[in-house]
Amino acid sequence: MTAREEIISALFAALCRIEGIELCERNRTHKIDDDTASAIVLYDGDLYGDTDRKDAVVGGRNPLFPMTLTPQVWGYVEGSSETIGTQTNALFDKVMGALFRDRDLMQILALHDGGIGIDGAVFPTPAKATSPAAGAFMIDVSIPFVFDPTSQPTI
Repeated sequence: MTAREEIISALFAALCRIEGIELCERNRTHKIDDDTASAIVLYDGDLYGDTDRKDAVVGGRNPLFPMTLTPQVWGYVEGSSETIGTQTNALFDKVMGALFRDRDLMQILALHDGGIGIDGAVFPTPAKATSPAAGAFMIDVSIPFVFDPTSQPTI
C-alpha cells in the first residue's frame, strides 16, 4: 500500500467509526437514497507535491518529497426544520473530532511525518423548505506528509 492510500484508508476508517451514521462511503458516485437519514462521504481529492533536484537523485541521495493530500468530506443529515441546524452542527462536530482525535489516524500520519488541517468548510442552505429538512456540509481537508519513494511498493 502506498503512503497516499494508507493515509486515505486511515481517514476513511476514522470517519466510519463515528457512531450513529447510517452510511459511510468513499468516492460515492451515485445519489444517496432518500431513506438515508445520515451519511458521510469521503472523496480522495488530489495530491500535490514537490520534486527533488536531478543532481540529488543521480548522486545517490534518498529523495524525500513533501506532499499534500486534499480530500473532501461531505456530511448529510435529515431532521425537522426546527432541529436541522443543530443536527447538522452535531454531525460536523463528530467529523471534526474524527479528523483530529482518532488515534489510529494520528498514528498513520505520524508514520509519514504528516499532519492534518482544514482549508475550509461550506454549509449549503437548501433552496426550498422540505419535510423532512436536510442539512449538509463539505469540509476541504489538507494532509501534508513526507513521501519516501524508496519505501513504496514497486510496480
